[in-house]
Amino acid sequence: MQKPVQLDNAAIASGSGAYILWLQANGAAAVQVGKLGCLQMQSGWYCYIGSAMGPGGVAARVGHHCRIARKPRWHIDYLRAECHLRAVWYVLTPQRVEHAWVEVMASMPGAGQPLPGFGASDHRGATHLFRFASLPRREAFVRHFEAHFPQLAENITIASMNPEPCHDRLESR
Repeated sequence: MQKPVQLDNAAIASGSGAYILWLQANGAAAVQVGKLGCLQMQSGWYCYIGSAMGPGGVAARVGHHCRIARKPRWHIDYLRAECHLRAVWYVLTPQRVEHAWVEVMASMPGAGQPLPGFGASDHRGATHLFRFASLPRREAFVRHFEAHFPQLAENITIASMNPEPCHDRLESR
């Protein structure tokens, strides 16, 4: 089990938006993801794309993912308990960009889709989880996004932050 991380909430406002969690797996493992199935993890980088359009916005949602959930609520909670959260890319916008980001990430060189349907209960036929052997550069993702969705990308700046490790604490629900 991995330690939770702490975000500097001043780094991300409570606005709505979308985010990408970058998780690092250091070995092979089988992770049961609720009723979805078993994820056969490999060493490498896992990318989860989510949205935060409700109360608390990006800061609250990413803050949830920084803790290890005692009772997993979302698919990512199962994976989060097994991987180190290393980076977060995010955007604060009222526009819904999550599904566009999924399309862009799927087109990135080296992107694998390890478990169909992961995190995509509202996005049929897709997955919101990707695996890479090495961490892609944020600038490459931004270029792909701008090329695939120029009107959507026009007024969006994708920021990044590196969460800092903190003490081991489970989220209580």
